Order: sequence, then structure tokens, then C-alpha cells
Amino acid sequence: MSDRKHLTTPPPEATAEADAGEQSAPPQLKHLLQEREILRVIRELGYGAKALPKRKPGNSGVKAKVRLKVDLPTGVFGKAWERLRNQGDIRDLP
Repeated sequence: MSDRKHLTTPPPEATAEADAGEQSAPPQLKHLLQEREILRVIRELGYGAKALPKRKPGNSGVKAKVRLKVDLPTGVFGKAWERLRNQGDIRDLP
């Protein structure tokens, strides 16, 4: 029985660390913050999120430029970018 309690109750120091950081935020809030940061950087770079220019061969595209400025792990950035595309918040020029 004590083993079960140990598995479900984190040690006090783990709870304090989680409360102090972004880790305590629910996933939906994290996603929203990630997406807002990407959209902010797109605007900062002078692009419209719903009218991104297509990448020209030999040049970095907008996604690569944004990736360099956003402080997110590569996988997290990629998933956030795809969520924005799937929601229609990011689109390429026709």
C-alpha cells in the first residue's frame, strides 16, 4: 500500500519545482503560448502568417527563420507549427 502512495504523490521538492516553472501549466496553455510566440516572431520578421512566401531554392524559408528566433526545442517547434497550419493560422501564398 505504501508503494502505491509513493507512486501517486510526488516528493515535495518535485511539486515546488513544477509550480515554479512552465511545467505546471496545462498542455492546452503550453500549446497556446508556443503558437502565440511563433505568430509573434512571424510578424516581427515582417511576414503575414496567412500569406507566407514559398521558399525559394537555395534560401531559408520563413519557417527556418522563425525557428532560429523562437526558443523552443526542435520537436516542440515542429508540432506547434503543424498545429498552426492545421488550424489555418499559417498559410502559404497561393
